[in-house]
Amino acid sequence: SSSLLSWLNGTYKNILDADIQEAISTTTYYFTQGYRGVNGSWNVLTRSDGIFQLSLTELGMSEDRANVEGSPLSIASILQVAYINGEQTIQWTRSPVVGDARNIWGVYNSNATSPLGYQASGVSRPAFTLPSSFRLSDSQIVA
Repeated sequence: SSSLLSWLNGTYKNILDADIQEAISTTTYYFTQGYRGVNGSWNVLTRSDGIFQLSLTELGMSEDRANVEGSPLSIASILQVAYINGEQTIQWTRSPVVGDARNIWGVYNSNATSPLGYQASGVSRPAFTLPSSFRLSDSQIVA
């Protein structure tokens, strides 16, 4: 229940073409609950959202202090590198650093991950599910 998750399902979704907004279906996925209470809890649970952040696992990566959240996507290696204005940049995941209530895992490329503080710079790669019959036209793409 982060502010990023709220932004993805509100502001971000609202900038998409109306046909895309309507076609987005709810996806059930695994997430790590994160720190709760004095003793902490890092349980892997499920939740359902229209738009969500990818996990370290879904990006085809793993770390000793990261739970397995789902399974690697078939295009994980393509998604491991993110760019802004032609420059490679770090991307956030939804995967917290287990045992550390202040950091999530970020991905630089297929060989590098790093803990990120909640105010660290990075990019979001929103994920959502569309029906296999959905066809995207050039006029529906947000630049």
